[in-house]
Amino acid sequence: MVSYLAGFLDEKGFSLESTHSMNLLFFFHLMIGNTELVTSLIPALLEICTQRLVRWESLPTDSDDPTVVFLVEDIDTVPERHAFVGNYRRYCSSIIETTVHKRPEEAIPHILSGVDVNLDNLYSGVEPFSVKSFSKSSLPLMRADTQFAVVEATLKGYNKWLAAHGKMPQQDRDFEDPILKQRVIKLIVDVSSKALDKTPSFSLKVLEYILMTRLPDQPEFATYSEAVKELHGLASHELRRLAMRYADYFSTFYDLLEPKIKEISLANRVDDKLQMELTSILLIIMQRANNVEPHIRQSRLSSFVEPIKQAWQEEELRQLSSSFEGFCAMLGLQPVGPYMQARQAQKLEDWTSVPLDNEGRLVQEEMTRKFQQLPLRGTKTMLAVSTEKLKKNEPAYELACGVWHEIIPVILPTLLQLVSNAHAFHNPANWNGLTDDMKVVVERILTDRFWQAGISTGSRDEFYAKITSSRASLEGFASSVRGKIRAVRESCYSMLFSMSRLREHFYGFAELPGPLSQALFKDSSYLSSHQFSVLLNISRCLIDDCPVKFRGQFLPPMLATLFTNIDRKVTTEWDVIEQRKEGVADGDLTDEMKSESILRQLTYSAVIMVASLLDPQRGDPDEEPADPSAPQQPPALSDSIRHFVLSSPEIFEPVMLFCTHALRMRDTRCCSIITRVIRSILQDFAPPNQSPTTLTIREFICSEVLKACITSVHEPYFVDMQKDLAQLIASIWVLYGSSSPTARAVILSLPGMDEQRVANAEAALSRTTAARQQRALILDLLEGVRGVSIAEQGKILGSREERRKARSVLQERYMSSEMEGQQKLKVDINDGPDLSGVADMFG
Repeated sequence: MVSYLAGFLDEKGFSLESTHSMNLLFFFHLMIGNTELVTSLIPALLEICTQRLVRWESLPTDSDDPTVVFLVEDIDTVPERHAFVGNYRRYCSSIIETTVHKRPEEAIPHILSGVDVNLDNLYSGVEPFSVKSFSKSSLPLMRADTQFAVVEATLKGYNKWLAAHGKMPQQDRDFEDPILKQRVIKLIVDVSSKALDKTPSFSLKVLEYILMTRLPDQPEFATYSEAVKELHGLASHELRRLAMRYADYFSTFYDLLEPKIKEISLANRVDDKLQMELTSILLIIMQRANNVEPHIRQSRLSSFVEPIKQAWQEEELRQLSSSFEGFCAMLGLQPVGPYMQARQAQKLEDWTSVPLDNEGRLVQEEMTRKFQQLPLRGTKTMLAVSTEKLKKNEPAYELACGVWHEIIPVILPTLLQLVSNAHAFHNPANWNGLTDDMKVVVERILTDRFWQAGISTGSRDEFYAKITSSRASLEGFASSVRGKIRAVRESCYSMLFSMSRLREHFYGFAELPGPLSQALFKDSSYLSSHQFSVLLNISRCLIDDCPVKFRGQFLPPMLATLFTNIDRKVTTEWDVIEQRKEGVADGDLTDEMKSESILRQLTYSAVIMVASLLDPQRGDPDEEPADPSAPQQPPALSDSIRHFVLSSPEIFEPVMLFCTHALRMRDTRCCSIITRVIRSILQDFAPPNQSPTTLTIREFICSEVLKACITSVHEPYFVDMQKDLAQLIASIWVLYGSSSPTARAVILSLPGMDEQRVANAEAALSRTTAARQQRALILDLLEGVRGVSIAEQGKILGSREERRKARSVLQERYMSSEMEGQQKLKVDINDGPDLSGVADMFG
């Protein structure tokens, strides 16, 4: 019967109205103790227990109360009656106790509110308190006793709940899962900075919580270890956010924070990254707080950066950085070649299947130890936090300039040597003494592994799992080698960017541009496309942020060397892609697709940089508009970056050469942008300007640019570009035809052209200013040399996707059902991959 009733309760709910006359409290006590009843039943159940938690034995036997009458009639002897009602009270109390234990948030407010009401109505229906009629068994006293018994039962239940959950369950709650901890940290920082931004005391609790959130790393469990590292990285980032927002408030607790942070740092001596991240929090507070005495602030800031200055002044660091051999010794890379040769790595197809032996682990550990001895990580972190999210008119910015002014010239010479050597490592000419098969091994070591949506097989999580699982293999060893090289390279990039934020304290060194451009770009063409993408991004930042007064000394060597090398890199890579058109092996397909995709993104980034440099609206980067959304007036000629580039032959020549080559690259998006960019500058070199430089540029455009346009028009791949290319050809001919015979001569040199036909086209072009008519005239003139006309292409092939050149084997397989079958979920690739976080994906 009890089982049946319990099932009925769970499935149908239960009306407790009849329970007032039922002896089922023992049953309810058992059920609450073992299962959770529906929330709606609890109020009625508590009401019944409260009403019956009475000392019935204290009532006179001649009472008119129905319960007393029932007890007297049903139980003959007084001892039995007292035993029964005592047990009954305990059951009622137990139900209240268990309910509070199970559901304290719901039960306690309900019980206490009921007790409060009942205590206010103790004398309801009876005479008020009177000394004359005082009795120890009066009804009001029994009513009060019942309410106090209810509260006592409530306290017992609450104590049981405390024993199970602790006195401060929210603060005591702790998650061992590092992913959960990441979510908690991010959420509480968001709450602190948004919802409770006016409550700084909460931010201090958040700061303390994050500082104490440290899970021990367990490298033997690779997936867990990776998540712990991610947790510590996120914690450091969120600590920075907090410190920047509440620097004033935290500075009042600085004397307590500093020893606490040092204590945590000492407890984690193995992790040098953690130590530097924690120290950077103190620097942020001291630099950005407005309520610190100037001499105290200066003293503390100096104590943070002085060890960095001393580290860069060490003679051994300078000597080792000055040569490629010293650089390799400094990073512990010298044993890598002999070790890989001893393992016959050149003969091994799958490095992930080869476990790393003890010798390899020792080499790996030595590389890590030597890298941690370098001042790269600490300097990068301190420079970054000193300049992050600061405007030049803020006091904290001036403090940063003062702190780093004397240290930057100490760091720069060695830093440039480091980045130069890191790039040189990718140049095979520096691999002295290696056999051809070992050079292949080095190339393989330096090849980054990365995941790309829509191209890589498997999901992103599967890719990371594969990287993690290969840590203890020969592939993991190779990954650690290239990881050290990449860490040096990108740490130097980061430091250069942070220094550039200090403006004249970086750009003001007249002797810097030459060595900087050589260090960044001398061996840059040997970097892979995605590695060059990272270099291009940092280079663009350095160039864009250069103040107007330093452009003359800084930009010419930087831009000239950059575009010379990026032109060489991109052109060479596109040539390689073209050479691979005929027959691609099955095993190479994914790599080829990834290479082409990354190359397209690199080409696009370079093209966008050209468009940005030649943007007529770009002026002095230090003059920020009051309202960026409002229409802006063109900058003064002296501030215009476009005017500066066009009037500097040293810069414009490699830029124009790159643009010319971009017209031939098999990427319609980039080609379309370049045609518009070139058209936008044609007027700047049109008559009556007859300077020698202008004449040279004009002749180059009439010859080389025009030839590139016509060659692309000739190829079926550029069928969708024919209108853009025709418009550029028309613009060149119209603007420059009257002052130079070169454009006409180039047209005449084409097969099937004659003087009369060209003359008629030239005359017709001069009579119209409508772009549409000009395009039509050029397309009609070039009808005989076009690979496939737009009209014919539309007749022969149906869809827009089909109106392309006959695709290479690579492209055909990329679009085939065979490739679609490898991707189970649909992936939106858009125009190209987002490479903002690609460095974090490298193995």
